[in-house]
Amino acid sequence: MRFNALLNLQKKLVEIAFETREKARVSYSGYKVGAAVMTENKEIFSGFNLENITYIVPHAEEQAIRLAKEAGHNKIISLVVYTNSQIPPFPCGHCRQIIADSSLLYDMNPNIIAGNDKDVFSIEKISTILPRYNNFSKKKILVQVRTDKNRYTSAFTERQALELSLKKCYMSDNEKILSVLYFSDSKKPLFPSGFNRQLLAEIEKEQNEKIEVIAKTASGLEERMFVSELLPFSFGVESLNNT
Repeated sequence: MRFNALLNLQKKLVEIAFETREKARVSYSGYKVGAAVMTENKEIFSGFNLENITYIVPHAEEQAIRLAKEAGHNKIISLVVYTNSQIPPFPCGHCRQIIADSSLLYDMNPNIIAGNDKDVFSIEKISTILPRYNNFSKKKILVQVRTDKNRYTSAFTERQALELSLKKCYMSDNEKILSVLYFSDSKKPLFPSGFNRQLLAEIEKEQNEKIEVIAKTASGLEERMFVSELLPFSFGVESLNNT
């Protein structure tokens, strides 16, 4: 899709995201990102990436949504992410979760628009790029990482439970991760948050073998999906290398 094919409000968001991207400070990656979000009352907020040597910084999309929330707007209806990549990528799993927590949580399903300087734009709904969304908040969950040799289990908040299980795994010999179990007392099976989907997607690419996620409830309900299905159009190192 080209810029001229976008709706007027979408064009306005693109222009703001483009202008904001130029403020990005990317001394280490060279990967400039600008983002613009529109709230339910048509207010627009923008953000850009600001790197430091630790790489632990808010992403452009995250920054824009934080500014919207600071101004009292918790619901977004559209988001544009503008990069200097040859192929414009959709937000990473981390940002998809933050977007969903400001939209799907309120039964809103905004368009996510990815664009670049080549006049190439892609549009998908947040529910498409983050299927089977869950808002975990501080809910505790049991996560078990299953490898070709062992099983590593932790029970904590969702984000930390997977991290702890993976650390136990990596402290052992080189093992290939085959599947990850998510066990909860929820009424329906819960799949990983966008944060953890991003982590698993990168591991999946590194080991060049699919990872299956098994979501199971205490009542016996069970569903299975591969990480690639849970994070379509995934953001990866190829996006950074494509600038």
